[in-house]
Amino acid sequence: MLLVPAAVYGVAKGVMYFNAKQAADDFVEAARPHAEVRYTDISTDLTGGVTYKGITASPYGESESITVDAVRISSSDPLAFIKTAEWLPGEKKLPDSVSFQIMGMHVPMSLAEGSMLDQPAIPAMAVEGDEQSSLCAGGLDINARLLGAMGFDEMNMDMDVNYTLNEAQRTLDVSISSELHDVQSFQVSATFTDVDVQTLSNGAPPAFNLGGFTVATTVLPQFGHRALKTCAAGTGKTVQEWSAMLADIDEQRLQLAGLTLGDGLKRALRTFYNDWGEVEVKASPKQPVGVLSLAFLPPEQLVRTLSVDMRLNGKPVGDTSFTWVQPDNQQLSALFGMQQPGGAPAAAKPAEQPRRILVRREYENVPVARLGEFIDHQVQLKPRGQPMREGKLKGVRNALAEVEQTLHGGKYTVYVPLADIVTAQALVQREVKPVQ
Repeated sequence: MLLVPAAVYGVAKGVMYFNAKQAADDFVEAARPHAEVRYTDISTDLTGGVTYKGITASPYGESESITVDAVRISSSDPLAFIKTAEWLPGEKKLPDSVSFQIMGMHVPMSLAEGSMLDQPAIPAMAVEGDEQSSLCAGGLDINARLLGAMGFDEMNMDMDVNYTLNEAQRTLDVSISSELHDVQSFQVSATFTDVDVQTLSNGAPPAFNLGGFTVATTVLPQFGHRALKTCAAGTGKTVQEWSAMLADIDEQRLQLAGLTLGDGLKRALRTFYNDWGEVEVKASPKQPVGVLSLAFLPPEQLVRTLSVDMRLNGKPVGDTSFTWVQPDNQQLSALFGMQQPGGAPAAAKPAEQPRRILVRREYENVPVARLGEFIDHQVQLKPRGQPMREGKLKGVRNALAEVEQTLHGGKYTVYVPLADIVTAQALVQREVKPVQ
């Protein structure tokens, strides 16, 4: 009699392993145009988990590889990997919980430079004078260039993404955490209420309310102090001066993005660049708030509505006031090249006018290889896995597109790796021939 359960167990494990291997092989095949991907082992368990071990990704043309100790995918549904290795919208309900873990991802600095891991979180500032020779001239960004200068050979990271869906209570809990070993960590968690589970299972974005969230980031003090020394090297300024300068630069960078800090947040920013450690922001509204409605609340009302609590190394930040400036209609009209509605009335048309040439300005798709032909044109570049980069193309060099963007009267430059560009468009002017 014991042979029957053993046979069922063996068949289930076999099917689960087959589906997991099929999913891995599909990924390897999809990555083949860009890199050779290998893995050494797959382990499964009937509680609903699959672990891929010994993963290596070797980009073509590179001498080094990205390695991952293990990737684990688990689900509350023990049959998830027995039925199929993938979920398709509308075909079946979502599992009540799913967890995706990356354990021990090692990225050599030579591969990290210029990748998504090397992009600043907020635009860099232009700095004049002796300070421009510093790696931190435009602000402190923890990226491959800085880490390489500090003696790091690779980025060693872990990541965990998971959700829990409660269909009975119509709630969705989402959590994301990452750690860059010996440098910093980041955690964000959020609870959503009144979730339409059926709409979510069909793959469409459901309407829901925000029940609360927590965002926390930690920069290890020993790393922060080392980073300040690296910033100050060769500039003739002290570590204390650079601590204050970085706080000032970040204030300016945030202002360019439309965010002006109040006195309490300014003091907290200066304390952070001196002491380092953990910054935590927690929102606990008295009742769930519609997510879309938050976009229309003024800053002071937004803080009250969400009952925001901010702490720096466990100590409350009493004054969390700030102002947020959104583009007005005139700015938006200028952005899209349109006349502001309700503006000054057009002058009366003279009885006779010389012949006018009508032109039309519109974005047209251009090959990435031809971007160099559109210097000083307005462009829209969509990098893989990143937001649209829109602005004036200032140059194409070293396999990077240099885009100058304007926001709230300020200008900043972003660098987009050509290899990451999925679509490229340039604003061109064409004559419109009159209809005969």
